[in-house]
Amino acid sequence: MNRELRQTVERELGSAVLDVAPASGGCIHETWLVTLGNGECFVKTSREAPEGLFEAEAEGLAALAQGGLRAPVVLTVGFEPQPHLVLEAIAPGRPRPDFGRRLGHDLARLHLGSTAVAYGWRRDNWLGPTPHANAWGCSWPEFFGQRRLAPLLARLVEHDAPAELLKLGDRLLARLDQVLAGPPPRASLLHGDLWHGNVLCGPDGDPVVIDPAVSYGEAEFELAMPALFGGFDPGFASAYHELLPPAEGFERRLAVYRLYHLLNHLLIFGSSYVGQSLAILRAI
Repeated sequence: MNRELRQTVERELGSAVLDVAPASGGCIHETWLVTLGNGECFVKTSREAPEGLFEAEAEGLAALAQGGLRAPVVLTVGFEPQPHLVLEAIAPGRPRPDFGRRLGHDLARLHLGSTAVAYGWRRDNWLGPTPHANAWGCSWPEFFGQRRLAPLLARLVEHDAPAELLKLGDRLLARLDQVLAGPPPRASLLHGDLWHGNVLCGPDGDPVVIDPAVSYGEAEFELAMPALFGGFDPGFASAYHELLPPAEGFERRLAVYRLYHLLNHLLIFGSSYVGQSLAILRAI
């Protein structure tokens, strides 16, 4: 951490910085664990951060906390000498035996209790480095198609993705209403990037969520990342479905949402995700 940012943190938090150590989780941004005279905090910073990125993250964390998930408290968001976000430091604990079930129940309660009359969010944000446009829409298939899948496919065209993948992606867009058909979905508040790397264990042994990409969307979309990349014990899904049982067509729709995350990983990390993406597209 440079001297200017260190002085800024001291001024914003009103306490002297005693120690600074690099922290894990900095694959996109620089991250630091900072010891102050009155405690610790976690600092994320990036000179390359798009305008509004850290404000959007702070707003998302606050919304999830208001909805009942445990999330780090936002201490401050700043712009000088570079964009930065300062959060409560979460001291690591040992997971309780029912850690996964607690997360599943808490997530289902969020989806049931924090809802809107349309799909979207009050500002655009990011899924990792991928922009998410969040202008409000009244139809979930239309919102998912036009705000999520179509922009991602357009970016993949620019990155010379395989022709078959792009052709099948366009075919999926054209019949998305049919593929996502099912009971009318509620517009639930979503974390948006829920995988094991974005769930910490707090000092009390309970789950703490970080790095959201929030919006109001179909609750089933939230389950795609855990189904794709694992990391949660089996109690997570069973506890979630105790409160929100899977509706008819769940597995078909979940495959589409898994595809979205695979395509995003293809965009970010490269061709190793082509095979899985094509397999889902061909099956659909």
